[in-house]
Amino acid sequence: MVSKSITAMTSSPIVFLLLFNLVMLLVGMFMEANAAIILITPVLLPVSKAFGIDPLFFGIIMVLNVVFGLLTPPVGINLFVACGIKRQQNVRYFEKTYVDLSGHLSSHAGHLHVLS
Repeated sequence: MVSKSITAMTSSPIVFLLLFNLVMLLVGMFMEANAAIILITPVLLPVSKAFGIDPLFFGIIMVLNVVFGLLTPPVGINLFVACGIKRQQNVRYFEKTYVDLSGHLSSHAGHLHVLS
């Protein structure tokens, strides 16, 4: 039922991946990673297979988006834990973490394309 409504909404795998990224980021902001993955994988994995997306690539994208969600306020559990360990203000650590992660991911973007 969910897969039919998603495939009816778009026929492009790129649009599906963009929507999936947004949904996983939002879910990661409010849910713990294991619970989010366990709940969403059975629903969206068949949809990704229907679009011809490799399950390994799908899993990597899912985990990375959940990690970004866990670092993003308003909840940002991992952000608060890291700031508590470093004894640093949340805003400064949040900005530095996103700049570091974005640069690291963009430098390895070609490697993710090889996996798919």
